[in-house]
Amino acid sequence: LREAFDPRQPGFGRAPRRIPHGAFLLLFEETERRSDPSLLLPATATLDAILASPMRDPDGGFFREAGEADWSRPIEERTLADNALLLRALVAAHEATGKSSYADAAARLSVFLRTRLADEWGGFRHALSGGPSAERRDDRVFAFANGLAVSALLETGKEFEHPFDVIP
Repeated sequence: LREAFDPRQPGFGRAPRRIPHGAFLLLFEETERRSDPSLLLPATATLDAILASPMRDPDGGFFREAGEADWSRPIEERTLADNALLLRALVAAHEATGKSSYADAAARLSVFLRTRLADEWGGFRHALSGGPSAERRDDRVFAFANGLAVSALLETGKEFEHPFDVIP
């Protein structure tokens, strides 16, 4: 991961770029396991770049992919799985660094999951596509993505003491 990390345009690999959920979680786990804070830099620099980019939509969700290495030109699709995994990464980043920007982004993303991607039956939709003026809902429900969302919301609720993150 260190070799794949681009410090000039924080992220891993070339464009197009997808949010590197697995890399985030691995780096946060290894930082703790090895007591090596240098492992945080690739993860936090990438998260900071994503948080400051057009990948973050006004509703608190995140688009799944950027067309450019600087996280610009997002592909306008916000999937449940990508946002649930990013929520876990934001919680882990906050636990590792204490930075309020990660807690704030996690809180907004939690609301996005519970409102914009929630369906009327108590589960979650697969995705929202398109921009604000031409949004399309993908109402398919996938068990794995719903499980990721519930698990991420439980983590967020526990970390930030938000019992409302999981609605009984």
